[in-house]
Amino acid sequence: METRAVGTAFNVKLDTEDIKVLVTEGKVRVGPVTPIEATIPQAPAVETTPLIVAGQQAVVTRDASNGQVSATVVTLTEEQMATQLAWQPRLLDFSESNLSEIVEAFNRHNSLQLVLADPKLKSLKLSATFRSDNVAGFIRLMEADFGIRIERQTPSEVLLRRSR
Repeated sequence: METRAVGTAFNVKLDTEDIKVLVTEGKVRVGPVTPIEATIPQAPAVETTPLIVAGQQAVVTRDASNGQVSATVVTLTEEQMATQLAWQPRLLDFSESNLSEIVEAFNRHNSLQLVLADPKLKSLKLSATFRSDNVAGFIRLMEADFGIRIERQTPSEVLLRRSR
């Protein structure tokens, strides 16, 4: 299969049975691979492959018995799109944000949960940009630049406290 971007942002997932193309911005054309000789300019051809737009997903399957390839296009809700893209790390961008907001954002994206053990830390202001999967980097910054003490509570929980 060939996925051709037309000024866009999209996600491709290859499963054992099918290929899923989810468009988040712009348009993508999904169809059979175009042979090199077919890309040589000739008379205009009519496009028969589906054009997927933002908010849609094409599920491309191949029938094992006859080798036929087909694509089904569905429109997804924002929730369905978020679920499909949840595996991707996000950039968390904060400007004069309370530490409590930052901790909540990290906790939404990670199994390692941060807990503000000192209520005074909640209002600490911070401006920074982090990858949502970089909890370790965030913790190191808190220790080094803000004098916050880190205590591993359980394998999935870390306490943040003010240093004495």
